[in-house]
Amino acid sequence: MRTPETIPITATYRSSFSAICVRFNSNLGDVDIDVMNSSTGDVWSWTVVGGNIMAVLPISGDNGMYTITFTLANGDEYEGEFEL
Repeated sequence: MRTPETIPITATYRSSFSAICVRFNSNLGDVDIDVMNSSTGDVWSWTVVGGNIMAVLPISGDNGMYTITFTLANGDEYEGEFEL
């Protein structure tokens, strides 16, 4: 039986300032973050410097389906989806 992998990142959307707040549970090194609104085609990209515990990533806040992708320096990738 496989043990589920613990995801080292938590992301929440804050509507009061149209931003995604990202929390890293450990030092993951540099992390590339891409957010795409598939309804509008808008794309945002950031590189968060390793060692930062939290990042605030402003987006438009437009309605739509979003995909967020985290790519770690070692090539591991995490992806999530959300709707606004």
